[in-house]
Amino acid sequence: MSVVPIKQNQEVASHDVIAATERIKLCMKRTAEDVISIGTDLILLKKSLSHGEFLPLLEKEFAMSPRTAQRFMGVAEKYGSKCAGVSHLDPKVLYELSSPSTPEPVRKIIEAKAEKGETVSVKEVQELRRQVKETKASLKDAEAKADSATLEVQTLKDSQELAKIKAKEEAQAEAKKELDELNSRLHSEQSKKQKEIEELRKQVSSVQKEAQTHAEKKATDLVKQKLAEKENDLKKLRSNVREAERKIESLDREKEQSRQILKELEDHANKISSADWEAKSLLQKLDELARQMTDVLLEVQGLEHKHSGRTLKVANQTSSMCENLAIALKMVPQIEDVK
Repeated sequence: MSVVPIKQNQEVASHDVIAATERIKLCMKRTAEDVISIGTDLILLKKSLSHGEFLPLLEKEFAMSPRTAQRFMGVAEKYGSKCAGVSHLDPKVLYELSSPSTPEPVRKIIEAKAEKGETVSVKEVQELRRQVKETKASLKDAEAKADSATLEVQTLKDSQELAKIKAKEEAQAEAKKELDELNSRLHSEQSKKQKEIEELRKQVSSVQKEAQTHAEKKATDLVKQKLAEKENDLKKLRSNVREAERKIESLDREKEQSRQILKELEDHANKISSADWEAKSLLQKLDELARQMTDVLLEVQGLEHKHSGRTLKVANQTSSMCENLAIALKMVPQIEDVK
């Protein structure tokens, strides 16, 4: 027996492939268990081999067509885990059950019978499949009739809906007509209002320009007034500066006069200091003379008799001396008062 070489990157080792091949050859009697076993090993081989190696292996090793291998594998996929329940069924029944064209309800019915140990023929499977097909057709026909009735009901509803829609459209048309008339009046009113607004905008713009001109003129006048006030303030400030300068000059002159007065006071003090000793002696003598003259004056005023020439002569001499003394006293130097 020759086996197709297995590539190094295959998941299953080559000896597993050889073992599966041998088992398939031993199970070619086609019992239900053998069919499931063959299908399981074929699935293993297909997964183990590289792409393009499986079909040549079927032809070379087993003289098996791809359709037959697919039937084996289909049975294994459907009943590999349910082998005990279907082991007594004919392989042809298993082929029918695993066929993609067999509805799932048919499979469930047959599987239920098989679990009870009942024998099932291929003809029974086909009959059940026909009945299910007819049931589906009847159901489809019933669904078509139901759809037709639904369509009729829907048509009636649509007619009613169309009537409602028509009435609604007529009402909408009437409402649209009224709305158009209202919009027309509104547009006309809006045009009038727009013209009034434009006129008001022009008036506002004119007022704004006048206000701006007035504000600019007022601002200019205010600036001129402020400048005039500032110039007056500056004149006053300059006048105050000149007045302050004059006061400073006056203070300087007064300061110089004060210095001169202070010097004069110093000179006067010096003179007073020098004349004090003369004045003291003179005053004592003048006091004594004044007392004596007072006594003489009282005595002369009290004379009641005539006196001799000698007395008159002494009196005249004394009178002359008094006159000379008065003149001399008037000539005494006087210390000038301090201004």
